[in-house]
Amino acid sequence: MAKTILLVEDDQDILDIIYYLLTDEGYEVVRSKGAGVLEEVIKYKPDLVLLDHRLQIAWGADICQALKADPTTRQIPVVMMSATMGLEETARNAGADDILAKPFDIADILKLVATYLGTAEHKSISR
Repeated sequence: MAKTILLVEDDQDILDIIYYLLTDEGYEVVRSKGAGVLEEVIKYKPDLVLLDHRLQIAWGADICQALKADPTTRQIPVVMMSATMGLEETARNAGADDILAKPFDIADILKLVATYLGTAEHKSISR
């Protein structure tokens, strides 16, 4: 059974690139632009959340904090994505499990996802 990733990004180009990259690797990816993300986590029960820090409708740190405060979602790894420098403290305080700096290298995002989903032997890593 494919691992599910909730991808929360309001930049359509980045959303599409990451979506196609991860689906090509065999992951099931649910795309979101941020509206209703808490409900989407409950609905889809993702194995990982990739969350942009600067969304038009909210701060990623606030969404992350809400996910980590809820007993039904706190165990889901959340990786915050941002081009903002110095996000480490904000992400740590929000409870994020990791940070992915933009722009990112394709190999880096695949390795990070494989690490959190326990798929380190995934085809992208063994190439």
